[in-house]
Amino acid sequence: LMNACDNNDREMVKFFIEKGADINALNAYNSNALLYAINQNNLKMVQLLVENGININFKDNDGDNALIIASMTGTLDIVKYLISKGINIKAKNNSGLNALIIACIYNKLEIVKYLFECGIDINDQTINGGNALTLGARSGNIEIIKYL
Repeated sequence: LMNACDNNDREMVKFFIEKGADINALNAYNSNALLYAINQNNLKMVQLLVENGININFKDNDGDNALIIASMTGTLDIVKYLISKGINIKAKNNSGLNALIIACIYNKLEIVKYLFECGIDINDQTINGGNALTLGARSGNIEIIKYL
């Protein structure tokens, strides 16, 4: 299932689901098919997995949830979809980074704006005391710094 998502093979994913594959199966890195679909920027695949019951709030070995991964890859449509499906926007990874901080680090201005509109805490801090503004400033994106 994960390989099919990684290869953007929607028909194969459908086939595996129809044959009873465990949609929430994890690999050795505690990653699942949803993260593979997000990394491929494939909204239709993400929708297929969510519609078939994949857990959107699980975390991988780094503590990243699907929203944090989507905030890294720059897929605003996937971010919007996950939020519309009730993903925890306050989730943090093992380093204390939330989706907003990740979007700032990866210079994803449109995602930063959307997360802010959704009420994510701009002052939320990492385990080292950094926040969206300080870590965004390190990335050097003036537009994000101005926005924050």
